[in-house]
Amino acid sequence: MTESYASGLFVVSVLAHYPFALLVLLSSKWVRLRRFLVVIYLIVISTLMVLLLNGFLVGGRTISWGQLSLSSRNFLLYFIVNLLTCASLVFFEFGSREAQKPHILCTSIITGGALTSLLFLVSTLTWFSLILAGVTISSFFGILSDGLESLRLSIRSFSWWIASDVLFFLGVLLCRIWLNENSVFINPPLLRGTELQVLIVVVLFLLSAMMRLAMFPFTFWLKDISRKRGPAWNVVFLCSSGFAIGAYRLLVSCVMAERLLYTNVGGFILALGLLSCIAGPVMALRSTEIFGMIQGFYTFEGGLLLTALGQFSRASIEGAYLIIVSALLSLSALFMSCQTGAKLSGTASIEKSKLRVACAPALSFACVFSLLSIMGVPLLSGFPASAFTALSSLDIAAESPFYVVVAIVIMASILLVAYAALRFIFTFFSREGTGVTGKPRTFEGLVPLSICAFSLIPGVFPVVLIRNFIKRASFEAFPSVVSAHGIVFRADSPALNRSLQLFRGWPEIASVFLLCVAGASLIIYFAGERPFRSKIENASRRSSDWSRK
Repeated sequence: MTESYASGLFVVSVLAHYPFALLVLLSSKWVRLRRFLVVIYLIVISTLMVLLLNGFLVGGRTISWGQLSLSSRNFLLYFIVNLLTCASLVFFEFGSREAQKPHILCTSIITGGALTSLLFLVSTLTWFSLILAGVTISSFFGILSDGLESLRLSIRSFSWWIASDVLFFLGVLLCRIWLNENSVFINPPLLRGTELQVLIVVVLFLLSAMMRLAMFPFTFWLKDISRKRGPAWNVVFLCSSGFAIGAYRLLVSCVMAERLLYTNVGGFILALGLLSCIAGPVMALRSTEIFGMIQGFYTFEGGLLLTALGQFSRASIEGAYLIIVSALLSLSALFMSCQTGAKLSGTASIEKSKLRVACAPALSFACVFSLLSIMGVPLLSGFPASAFTALSSLDIAAESPFYVVVAIVIMASILLVAYAALRFIFTFFSREGTGVTGKPRTFEGLVPLSICAFSLIPGVFPVVLIRNFIKRASFEAFPSVVSAHGIVFRADSPALNRSLQLFRGWPEIASVFLLCVAGASLIIYFAGERPFRSKIENASRRSSDWSRK
């Protein structure tokens, strides 16, 4: 594939969303036409993403168009956000459309997802801020699709979203005035500015990201707004938009701190991340409703991401990129399956009305699968992310006693998340649930199931992502191993390198394990089917004989 052909695909993939958004907006009274447009949109965007992936791998690994640039640092985010936008649109249009004006919500989903993916391609803070404002406006129109009353109920929680953006815009303005810099990733030396001014900008960026990720202590707004919105809006504007944008802001903050500050703020960043790592599962354990549980897992993922970035080592930065990929997929599937399950069970309470698994097997499997991924179970996408972060902390612990505490807290938070997830699974699901009001539509189970299937790729084949994207991305953000500034960026020790080499043979291990599980399941099924049926037949014969007597 030639470079010009790859650039042409890139241009088309950027512009293709907006004609569909306009056509969907105009199809207010024609449901069939809108569904047809959604199917065409899914086919077009998915095809463009696959072709662009091929062009990116075969070509020069960097595709540019004017001020927009697609590189290893942003390709995964661009790719996943586009696919999640298509998935949430199909989920809404072919599922239970609960919005009063579905054409407005569909349009806001398309524009919000398109602008979010565009956000990672720009190189200047000015364009970043303008596009970010467009994403916020799109989310606002998504809320308006349910009417003014819905806006009144959501405005309190949505105000924290606005406050997060205001802090970021203030940081961009001060960066422009004080430092005379407009680049998203500023390279030293600075032409203007003092250490205190740089620190203020970093703190503003960091606080805005923590608000957007609902990290401790900014945890309360996520539960309120997710309870009032449908799963399609939540997936686009809280997962693929909110989490991805918040994660990118954290990356910008940490890059600025490592490149420009002469004061070591790594311990402060780590402390903030560890607080959210513990606060997230504790909130999930204390909650008695679905949205509180989701809030806890969301906060945990944000805290784990900041903890990985705050360690400032090659393995931890690669783990941070893996956390972003895993969290985007797992949280999206969790929002879809849990909110639909709450609708079927008739309440958001976990204990009052359980969801009968036989009523919604695909939804139940997607929910359990996404929770297991967040727990970091092997073969799922959350395992490489947690493993890289934990191994990096153990590696640095040999140098400083502080990182021993960091490693212990990370392990404890993962165990707490596992306990919270298992509690949710065994409490909410039941073989004989009550209060079920109906069965989900086909796509309400198929879409989150497809997201879970796609999330197997980073879990089973992590080396493919690391070699082609994540390794290059970490060197783009942090090119040097040892910095001349306050924060020291560490290389991986030989022992850690040997541990990470095990992932090269991970696909073979995963394949053998999956084959063994499948074989054992088939043996158990066929071995137990005949005796089980014979027992039922004998029991029915005995009952019929007794009734005759």
